[in-house]
Amino acid sequence: MRRRLLLIIAILLLIVAGLVFVWTRLGGGGGRQASVPTPAPISVFQVVFASQDIPAGAFIAQNNVTMGPWPTLYRLDGLITDSTSIIGMRARVDIKRGEPIFMSQIAQTMAGAALAGSDIALDIAPGNLAIAIPMTRLSGVAFAPQRGDHVALLATLFFVDLDPDFQTLLPDKLEIFNVDQTGALKATEVDNGRPVTEAGLTGVVGTFALPSEAQRARPVSAILVPNARVLHVGTMPTGGSTAAQTTAQGVGAPAAQATPSAAQAPDIIILEVSPQDALSVNLVMKTGGDLSMALRSTGDTTALDLPSWDLQRLISARNITLPPKLPYGQAKAEDQAFIPVLSNDQVPTK
Repeated sequence: MRRRLLLIIAILLLIVAGLVFVWTRLGGGGGRQASVPTPAPISVFQVVFASQDIPAGAFIAQNNVTMGPWPTLYRLDGLITDSTSIIGMRARVDIKRGEPIFMSQIAQTMAGAALAGSDIALDIAPGNLAIAIPMTRLSGVAFAPQRGDHVALLATLFFVDLDPDFQTLLPDKLEIFNVDQTGALKATEVDNGRPVTEAGLTGVVGTFALPSEAQRARPVSAILVPNARVLHVGTMPTGGSTAAQTTAQGVGAPAAQATPSAAQAPDIIILEVSPQDALSVNLVMKTGGDLSMALRSTGDTTALDLPSWDLQRLISARNITLPPKLPYGQAKAEDQAFIPVLSNDQVPTK
């Protein structure tokens, strides 16, 4: 009985729906079919959408963007019409799936104004670090490196001999204790030396060879960091933003860096290195080592796996012949009686 009642109700609903459909098609029973206006097609153009959530700092790739229609009537500034033009850039803010991507939300490197954090942090590859080192005209390849270049860091260390217990320079000093004629204990401080056996000296108990000067350090040079990318030359603007430098070029454009003059010569450079390289560079700087840069060719990825060089390797590898000891030598140029100076010569000032 219950099933039959439900069937009757369903049939009645179908009949009512059919009557409503006929009524609407006949224009309310007037015997004429109402004309339904055809909507005008909406003009659209293709823009870039996020096909998945893109967190701030993530790279824009083919798999996280897609093309989709956008009404021409609502053409907004900054909409991107070519997905290939932003591949490899990084998101400045979190971009949700399905949202259109605007140029103000992405950055090629560190150009433009970031909404959070520093601009230069967007230019560092995940897993790497940025470190600043001092730079002079000589150590900085005459200020040739610019942002985006790659350099090799050369380190020169100076080694000396130490007393393993005192951790002080050799030779040690000695305290000699003896008892004088009055029975008093007397201490005398002397420099330690190397015992030397002298034959033919009458009445000599012993001789010691003492150094004539302080210990000379033994230098060694090595390629400390084979490939470091230049992030910035000179001191960053306060706040870490370079937006003022790139406003005229637009968001995402690389920051232009003028060639430094003598009055504004940079004294520091920021490099992108691995964490291990950052530790090595920091240790060399803090322990008094010398750092110099060598500019690498654009696109060069050759591994610079070379041994360190010292004086012995230099003489051997470069086939340098040690000069003999002669009873004469070459005089300095400034000791000559007369050095002609021409009118166009640039005389260096001391």
